[in-house]
Amino acid sequence: MSEGIYPRHLWFNGQIVPWEAATLHATSTIWSGISAVFEGIRAYWNPISGEMHVFRLHEHLTRLKQSMRLNRMEMPHEAIDLMEGLPELIRRNGIQEDTYIRIIAFPSERRMASRADEEVMNLLADTAPLASRLADDRAAHLMVSTFTKISDAIMSPLVKSIANYRNSERAMQEARLAGYDGTILLNRLGEVAEGAWSNVFMVRNGVLITPDLGSDLLAGVTRDTMIHLARTELGIPVEERRISRTELYLADEVFLCGTALEMQAVASIDRFQIGDGTLGPVARKLRSLYSAAVRGENDDYAHWRSTAPTMQAAY
Repeated sequence: MSEGIYPRHLWFNGQIVPWEAATLHATSTIWSGISAVFEGIRAYWNPISGEMHVFRLHEHLTRLKQSMRLNRMEMPHEAIDLMEGLPELIRRNGIQEDTYIRIIAFPSERRMASRADEEVMNLLADTAPLASRLADDRAAHLMVSTFTKISDAIMSPLVKSIANYRNSERAMQEARLAGYDGTILLNRLGEVAEGAWSNVFMVRNGVLITPDLGSDLLAGVTRDTMIHLARTELGIPVEERRISRTELYLADEVFLCGTALEMQAVASIDRFQIGDGTLGPVARKLRSLYSAAVRGENDDYAHWRSTAPTMQAAY
């Protein structure tokens, strides 16, 4: 039973079903991780309005479709099904806390010599509690990884796939074993690509700078949000361009961002202190704006939120 451990309901192949009913035979998923793609989406609880706000659901589902297309996977259900189904899943599960929604698309019935047209595509979404860390001022100590970020000539970094994420996992393992909190990966040219499972920003001389999409990185939804908030709300210049490793050492501020991570200040890179080693003023302002946008406290960004009214979990 799912009680106390797993959500009461899942979204599975077009229907909201009890957790126990979302099953496949173990042998039908043996090779599914090779081509599986996924999305992680956050939903934020607003105790004042009594609503859950799913943040930028449309953009996440658009990226899921793009990942599937680049992996030559057929989308088994229309995105509108998930647009309607995921807020309803939250409602059916009776969730009243910050939550992470995981969506994974994977083939089943794959055999060693099977053809793509013999596979069955599956789409699964579930929910798990994940408290926000936007109030956490702790800054991370990072190293530049000895592992290189995969390039478009190997496997497209624009695809959010399980296979691609092994690259970041190896880099993160290396960093933690060396005593660091995290890592930054360089691309094949020796330039900054991204953090492990996150995008990277720096501030130099009042300009917010982040690697461009040609630098072998995932086009992050949170990255796009930060760029928009900086330009629109703070009125500061934003540059998307190539960044050298040394530029990071000289930055006034550096921070990481991503859906699960949200936003984290960087205290040092390779033992070079960044700024005063704490959350910088630009990052602090962006974090405040981001928090208001995701929790439904800024009506200017209502179009970024899909609201899920809550109810007690159905039995």
